[in-house]
Amino acid sequence: MMIQICKTRLLLASVLLLMLQTSQAALLLGDDKKGKQVHDQRCVKCHNSSVYTRNPRQVQSIEGLMGRVEMCNNQLELSLDKKQLDDITSYLNKAFYKFEN
Repeated sequence: MMIQICKTRLLLASVLLLMLQTSQAALLLGDDKKGKQVHDQRCVKCHNSSVYTRNPRQVQSIEGLMGRVEMCNNQLELSLDKKQLDDITSYLNKAFYKFEN
């Protein structure tokens, strides 16, 4: 009975870990090449690359990066769509933040 409980817990932990890894990967759906193009057209007016590399970093996670990109879009009324936001986030992560996905 005790062995079965341990096996069940191990299986559950494995499934939860797989779900977490899958959900993080799903967060970065954008195309980083398209994201660079949109970023260079729309974002460099306010940001140069030093904002992404400053120490200490204000953005600490993929979710935080997504939120920051969305916040800029909303505050500056850039009217970027969800795909463009995903693309920018993917570009910034690949070029500067390098959060695991």
